[in-house]
Amino acid sequence: MATSEAAAVPAAEAPAPAGARTLEEEMAYVSRLDDTSYEIRPGFVDGMRVPGRFFVNPQLEKLVFGELELACERGADGGGFLPAVKQIANVATLPGIVAGSLAMPDLHSGYGFAIGNVAAFDMDDPEAVVSPGGVGFDINCGVRLLRTNLTEADVADKKELLAQTLFDHIPVGVGSQGIIPTTSESLCEALELGMDWSLRQGYAWPEDKEHCGAFDGEGGGCLCMGGTGTVWLRPRCRGAVQEEVWRCSSRGNGMGSTCGDSANCGVTTARVDAAPSSVGCPGMCV
Repeated sequence: MATSEAAAVPAAEAPAPAGARTLEEEMAYVSRLDDTSYEIRPGFVDGMRVPGRFFVNPQLEKLVFGELELACERGADGGGFLPAVKQIANVATLPGIVAGSLAMPDLHSGYGFAIGNVAAFDMDDPEAVVSPGGVGFDINCGVRLLRTNLTEADVADKKELLAQTLFDHIPVGVGSQGIIPTTSESLCEALELGMDWSLRQGYAWPEDKEHCGAFDGEGGGCLCMGGTGTVWLRPRCRGAVQEEVWRCSSRGNGMGSTCGDSANCGVTTARVDAAPSSVGCPGMCV
C-alpha cells in the first residue's frame, strides 16, 4: 500500500476528468469485500496513494451509492457536496497516509474528509500531513439529549408544526445570527466559565450540570485549562455581534444557532419498557 501502488494503475484504467465518468465507470473501481465492507481502488480519484475502505449495512449502502449516482448525474459543474466515497478517495491522496483511508458506519458527506472517515499518517514521513479539522469545523461539538414530558401520541398529529417551530426559533445555516446577544467580553466569559455562564444568564438549570459530569471528560460543563487568550481572534469574532467584529471579515453572533456545519437539532422518541419511574413516564417519550 505504498505510493508506487497508486502509480501502478494500468493506463487503460487511468481516471477521466472529474465528473466525466458514468456511474458504471465509477463503480468499476469499487469492489465488495464482504457483506458489510467495500474497497475503493487507486484510480477512482487521481493521485490515490492507498486504497479506501468503508463499512455499511444494506440501508446505508443505498444512501452511499445514491450520493455517487446523483453526483454522476450532476456532472463536473453540477455543484453540491462531493459524495462520501469521493471524499474517502481524496483522503487517500494525502501525503504520509498509512494503509488506507477508512470510513466507519456513520459515513456521509462532510467538509474535506467524509463524516466517519479515519486515516493514520506516518509521522516519520517529512511530507506527512496533520489535519485536526479534516472532517469539518465541529471538533468536540458534543451531543445533548433533552427529555420532554410529552408522549408520542401528544405530537403525532403535530409533527410538521413542531418541525417548523423549531426551524423558526433556532437560527441555522452559514452566516446565521444567533439568538443570544454576544459581545467580545461576554463571549470570553462564556468560553472560560462554560455551564456556569449559562446558569448565570438563565440559559440552563442547576441540574443540567449533573449531566456534564466530571468523569466523562466534560468537567461539569467547564474544563479548567487554557483560556481565551489562546484562541485566535478570527474564530472568536464569529461568536460576537457585528459591531464587535469590525476587524474581522466573518459575520458574528453565532451563539444560540446551529451554525453552518453538521450540527443539528432533532426530535425523536424512545421506548421505555423497563423501570419507567427512572425516566418519569412509561411508553414512548419525546
